[in-house]
Amino acid sequence: MDTTVILALVKSRLGISTTVKDNDLTAHINSTIEKIEGVYGITMDPENENHVVFVADFVAWRYRASGGDAQNLVMPAYLKSDLHDLIIKKAGTVE
Repeated sequence: MDTTVILALVKSRLGISTTVKDNDLTAHINSTIEKIEGVYGITMDPENENHVVFVADFVAWRYRASGGDAQNLVMPAYLKSDLHDLIIKKAGTVE
């Protein structure tokens, strides 16, 4: 996946306008894609805008949650719903 597009979306969600955290955020992006594909078995399609936005949302949530803010530790309902939809869709495909 093109991490530059995802990075721009993540920075927008987090309100970051400088490049100071780009390396850290890019590491979060790569580890999130690895987790989605490795743990959940979902192949992210870089041409699918829903997948790109989902990764950006997931990264933004994980980044906030890594700061120890208690209200951000629980995955938001919309993100959990999107993840479940992706898992169900993958379960319905024949490889």
